[in-house]
Amino acid sequence: MKHFLLLILTLSAIGNGYSQKLLSLEPNAVEERFLVDLDNWSKTLELSATVTNTSNQTLLLKWKRNIVNQPLGWQTQVCDDFAFYTPEIATNYAPKYNINAPVELAPGASLTFSLHIQPMGVAGRGVYEIPFSLTKSPDKTIGTLILTANVEDADKEFSKASLRLFPNPAIDYFEITPNAPVDEIILYNMIGKKIRMFDASQNNRYDISDIPAGLYLVSLINEKRGVLKTLRLNKRTLRP
Repeated sequence: MKHFLLLILTLSAIGNGYSQKLLSLEPNAVEERFLVDLDNWSKTLELSATVTNTSNQTLLLKWKRNIVNQPLGWQTQVCDDFAFYTPEIATNYAPKYNINAPVELAPGASLTFSLHIQPMGVAGRGVYEIPFSLTKSPDKTIGTLILTANVEDADKEFSKASLRLFPNPAIDYFEITPNAPVDEIILYNMIGKKIRMFDASQNNRYDISDIPAGLYLVSLINEKRGVLKTLRLNKRTLRP
């Protein structure tokens, strides 16, 4: 009996080592927090990882999207670098249903595997399991990717007190706190004259290189809630 168990464990270890040599998932688990304007039903979020063929043979890969848990109403779509699948397609290889689009990956080649999530105005947590296998052995998993999205209402989660401008003093540009629910930025001089308007976008720099040095007021505006905060900005000129 002991010898039999030892043989099983040995074969299992060999099998695991073989699987690891075929495919690399980097990272093999992705979890992200998203602050989302839930009134924007067209908002799409993305979780992704790199899939690499670490073997010396060309692989024909099958993936399957398993929804472990997600809020009612969410929709997800898979992109595997070769195709962008509609929400109702949960795998790229199911000959019984005329789905036959295996991912062909040459030795050493990589692709970006992405899951696109549309929360459809609903906050919550979604967990997805993506097992990979070879089309010649579609039921034998050689690697599994775990993707987790935590979606929160930006309006509820964001504190006005955290809004700030940087750098300040500024010379050529300024930025605002990342992921702030700001739709528009208006720059005024100290007597209240409007100098410039910006459409706010995430992780963007706002150019002020051509305005004179001095003190300005910057109003950060949300289209639903109005002015969130007005901050003072010190514009300086780079001296030669």
